[in-house]
Amino acid sequence: MHTAFVHDPDDKTVAGVRIREWIYGWPCGNYVVQYADGSRAILPVRLTNNIKRFDTASASRATLDNRYAWTIDDANGAPVHLFQWEWVNPKPDEEIVRVVAEHDGVLDVSLSVFAVSGRVVRSDTVADTGHGR
Repeated sequence: MHTAFVHDPDDKTVAGVRIREWIYGWPCGNYVVQYADGSRAILPVRLTNNIKRFDTASASRATLDNRYAWTIDDANGAPVHLFQWEWVNPKPDEEIVRVVAEHDGVLDVSLSVFAVSGRVVRSDTVADTGHGR
């Protein structure tokens, strides 16, 4: 679960301009997955694609690439949105030693990571058993 804090006070007034510049989402940084064998996977974090502002209006909290958006109330009772982004590990047999959130210096945005979890994909899925073909 993660969310973004946009520090630019004019952010909402220039949103229409930015959408033309970055059609795949505004750059917020990267998650860098580091494996035990020394290799890395870089996951670009992009506003409107796989993350949104924590204070996004509830009616427009949908993104292009999230499994779930969770809304909680802050200490003042205002809604705060957290976004679950699922990434399929291309090297499931290699141990992940760390995940680092890196700022890319493009926009004044802070990433807030609330949780990182993993799961094993079952081997008896529809594609593996031939059902539904």
